[in-house]
Amino acid sequence: MLTERMYSTIQHIRQAEESVQQMYKLSSNKPARKNFTSEEWNLFVDSFQELLQLEYSLRKLKYSIADRYGLHNNRQFAVLDSHLG
Repeated sequence: MLTERMYSTIQHIRQAEESVQQMYKLSSNKPARKNFTSEEWNLFVDSFQELLQLEYSLRKLKYSIADRYGLHNNRQFAVLDSHLG
């Protein structure tokens, strides 16, 4: 299960990288929502949702690793947990 979780997270990282590039292209010289066309805004929101999916995937991976290796009571895990939520 951990291997699958890692692979899934790698896939989400790749998708998020593409999403960030898309968001950058769409948001250049657009200081506010009103500067987007409807189509651009929908693409921007879709890209943002990919980032949220990565965050969720990282959180699941973090807990899978902690479960597998008994890290929940580890001080470093507590620090990581506070950063990733």
